[in-house]
Amino acid sequence: MRRSAQERQELMRAYEGSGLSKAAFCRERGILPATFYLWFKKRPLPAPRWAEVQVDRPEAIPGPPPYGAPLEMVLPCGVRMGVRDARWLPDVARLVRALEDRPC
Repeated sequence: MRRSAQERQELMRAYEGSGLSKAAFCRERGILPATFYLWFKKRPLPAPRWAEVQVDRPEAIPGPPPYGAPLEMVLPCGVRMGVRDARWLPDVARLVRALEDRPC
């Protein structure tokens, strides 16, 4: 049975609110799991949201910048953020705190 795009979207929303695994949801609704997985793979991703945050420029620290081990964070929504200069870590911490309660 071929479903319209609207029906597929409604089923995916119902799945997300169901608390069931994809396999259990498919069994309950009579959907082939491979088809359901394909719907998720092909669904349009939501547009990224941006939040403006002001940060002060770090003061110059004498000596070479500490480039030894860059820091990389992966936010829950999959966004990656990298910091190579340790002088920016306090600003990055403020940024992460400011974004903590916002959806990705």
